[in-house]
Amino acid sequence: MIAPVQPRPLSSAKAPAPAGVNPMVRQLGLQEVMERDATVPDPGQDITGDAHTESMLAGHVRLAWARNKLSKVRIDIKLLSDLRARRGVYSAAQISAM
Repeated sequence: MIAPVQPRPLSSAKAPAPAGVNPMVRQLGLQEVMERDATVPDPGQDITGDAHTESMLAGHVRLAWARNKLSKVRIDIKLLSDLRARRGVYSAAQISAM
């Protein structure tokens, strides 16, 4: 009879994480938190007072809104046409063409 093989413990294996702790999330110690909070972030560039930038942003928003509004109107027309076809009702344009 062959003796069963016992698995050997891996020396590089880590102990399982305690319940409720996500191993993918790094936990910082107090010293690491203090070092992280001590650094001052870059203040960046203030663009709120620039009229040119605000007008460019407003133009972009208006263009995007108009493009999306046109797409919505096209979809609404197509859906209305499909609904009328399903119900067997003619549109005003189809009636005048007859």
